[in-house]
Amino acid sequence: MLLGLWSLVLTPMLGARSAHLARLADLDRISALLDSLPETLAIGPATDLPPLRQRVTQSAAAAALEIRRLDPQGNALSVSLGDVGFSALAGWLDILTTAQAVKITGAEIARRPEPGIVSARLVLESLR
Repeated sequence: MLLGLWSLVLTPMLGARSAHLARLADLDRISALLDSLPETLAIGPATDLPPLRQRVTQSAAAAALEIRRLDPQGNALSVSLGDVGFSALAGWLDILTTAQAVKITGAEIARRPEPGIVSARLVLESLR
């Protein structure tokens, strides 16, 4: 009877306890890492940033993307890209939104017949 109780109840409970303690230790490490990060994204003052048009064109050239058309729309900028790789587009948008202080307010992305190729029309605004 004791052997049955041990193998059917206590052993699974001890295993589950160990798994839960390991999970708590993982969560503590993640929490400590998050606590070490800054609370806000430190972007320099607006005077440090070039105009939106310049940021967009320079970062697109650095990402090897060809801009077909740029149209100002008030404080925003409409950007049309021809056939580009989706991963290249996603990488460029990541750089724009994180390092260049640009916000995407509109996006039309269409799939092209070639695998992994898209065309895009974006509306971008400067965060500052």
